[in-house]
Amino acid sequence: MSESTELDYFNKSKGSRPGQYAGLNSDGILLDRVLYTRERSYADRVDSQSKKEPGSSFFTYPNFDSLASFLSSPFRFPPTKDAVTVEHQEHAYGPDAFVQFSTYLPGQASPSRLGIKSLDTLKLSLDNVLSHGGGSTTVFLQGWQPPDWLNVIGDRLQLEPEFFQRHLEFRSRDTAASTERFSDFSLPSSKTQMMQLKLTTLGTRFAPEGQSHNDDQKKLSKLRGEVNELTRKYCEKWDPYNSSHEQGTSIARAFSVHDLRHVSLEQDVSIYVRARTSQDDHWIAIIWIDVGNGFGRDDGGPWNSPLMKYNGMPVKYWPTTQHRPGVFFDERHFTQRQCQYSDANRISQNASLLPEASDVLLDPEAFMEDAYYGLSNIFRFSAASEAQFLDMCQHLLDEDMKPSTLSTPEVNKTLTVWNLVYNKQILDRHVQYLEDICEFLEAKESNDWPCATSGHAKKTAEITNCLVMRDYKKLRQRAAKLSEDYWQSTSMLTNAAMIDESQKAMNQADGVVKLTTLAFFFVPLTFSTSIFGMNLQEINDGSKAKFWVWLLTAGGLLLFTLVGLEWVSHRLRPFKPWQHWWKKNPAKRSLSAV
Repeated sequence: MSESTELDYFNKSKGSRPGQYAGLNSDGILLDRVLYTRERSYADRVDSQSKKEPGSSFFTYPNFDSLASFLSSPFRFPPTKDAVTVEHQEHAYGPDAFVQFSTYLPGQASPSRLGIKSLDTLKLSLDNVLSHGGGSTTVFLQGWQPPDWLNVIGDRLQLEPEFFQRHLEFRSRDTAASTERFSDFSLPSSKTQMMQLKLTTLGTRFAPEGQSHNDDQKKLSKLRGEVNELTRKYCEKWDPYNSSHEQGTSIARAFSVHDLRHVSLEQDVSIYVRARTSQDDHWIAIIWIDVGNGFGRDDGGPWNSPLMKYNGMPVKYWPTTQHRPGVFFDERHFTQRQCQYSDANRISQNASLLPEASDVLLDPEAFMEDAYYGLSNIFRFSAASEAQFLDMCQHLLDEDMKPSTLSTPEVNKTLTVWNLVYNKQILDRHVQYLEDICEFLEAKESNDWPCATSGHAKKTAEITNCLVMRDYKKLRQRAAKLSEDYWQSTSMLTNAAMIDESQKAMNQADGVVKLTTLAFFFVPLTFSTSIFGMNLQEINDGSKAKFWVWLLTAGGLLLFTLVGLEWVSHRLRPFKPWQHWWKKNPAKRSLSAV
């Protein structure tokens, strides 16, 4: 491609004016034209595919419109010379490398690792990986990634844009816009190369228990409402397609307040695996983890909000614990990193060490030949976090269903029911997630992930993969059973609440009966007393029979009221006395039959 032709390509593809932006520096010299054209061609292809009309192509991608705009943003708004200099010299995104390579080559006992801190290093590293004749590589992306980096990765590795789309399109799940378009992400046939895991971080608020169960439930409902509002504002503010974010910023998918003390933060791990070539069994995996450099002070999310603190004490977030036989006494398997941040608001997660620890305890030969085995540590880490989440759900259910609490007459069971419903909805989402993971692991033959086929590598991989499959099947079974327990507890409390309401209604009815009986005597007596208490000469003439006259009058009024009450009852139930008399006289019934 000639220089003028390439300039025309740049200018025509986005309608830019000649000389405005066509990969030129301040001296008018074309910069890195081959590599730059490849990056832009990837973004342009996504853009063109997203604009296809349904009648012009059998395969359409209208859901790529936001992704296309995001990937094309570096070419619509090119960085200034100063900005490029800062990035290449200092890497303004921070001291950590948020893109990391780990490669096993044939004959190596340990992987070669590389932390990427500049775009040029990323290009050279990818070209170097692809130039090798063999070996398996994992590319870890941590937190939010800028569009120019995604263009390089997508172009070099021929990555399906659907992978980026599925990882970035989380914000629309809870918005009205998500109802306009739906995807086929739930179909197993659309997940033969890519899949998603869930990382759940548990937290504890140091909040004391209230004076009563009802007060705690009311405080919890109020806190959830405020947290939902903060989450909504966070989603509106933190747009993943906004190019102004810092690289490595952590992403949150969901934040839940389970009770006044327990919270959970959900994040995702997206995995894409492709074979190096059709001739060998080695592979390249892209692992995009939401856990990055933290959320920052001004993220607006509820996880570090003052709302969650009690007396200035922030939420304590717990690491994901997992047991592996033999690891505890072997220091070589402990991945350590010096914490470079003293910010108390930063959520410290051991999931951030996955790039360094993803190949711990793994056999190099089996790693290179079997993608399931090579990524098994990530699967097992996610399973461990899911097991902790289910433990918490079981604890919450036991606390809500304590007999000592529910047997108290003052407890409002309706509030407890709504708390169970809230936690069950979250649990059901995890049940569906575990179902999807089990389906993916069971469909190894139809997926596009390379598997070991013979020898030592196959035997080693099958043992570990079987353990991973057993873990997820157990988690699926346990989650389904726990969801059923929540449903039964909800039904039980609902019935108990209905019984309590019926008992209250009966007690109120008894009170009305007593009040009516009292009024039956009180109203006639009050009426007669008020009459005889008047200052009238006919009544107050000194007659000694005045008391007896009042007594007879009051008795007559009571008798008259009783007769009137019976008459009204008979009018409302005209046949009841006759039916009662008919049942008491069997001789009359036999005579009538004759």
